[in-house]
Amino acid sequence: MEEKEESLRIGIFTDIIGNGGETEMNILGRDRAIDEFYHYRTEAGVQTLYEIINKFPQGTEIVFSNMNKVIRGIKQLVELVEYINYKKGMDVTFVEDNFSTLNPWNKDEMMMMRLMIIINNRLMRK
Repeated sequence: MEEKEESLRIGIFTDIIGNGGETEMNILGRDRAIDEFYHYRTEAGVQTLYEIINKFPQGTEIVFSNMNKVIRGIKQLVELVEYINYKKGMDVTFVEDNFSTLNPWNKDEMMMMRLMIIINNRLMRK
């Protein structure tokens, strides 16, 4: 049971909080709502999206929110999902812009977000 819990990690790629706010809110890290967080346009620097994803262990839940400035076109989207799902063995969830209206200071809402993502991915598996 302990090993399975360790593999339940979430990497969130978004364009909403950013600029260190997530660290100040203490929502990152072990026993917190979110394990990894990337404000792609500022945190990634010279790294590519794929290089960041390669750092995650198998079993990571990857979430993309408000990524229309990063992902351009259906071909790029399909390649990204194929890479995450089939080559890396991770689950990926895309959430709409209105999802980002959650209050990030409310840890209960952040935990609900995490649970929703995990449940969604489990239900979609065959």
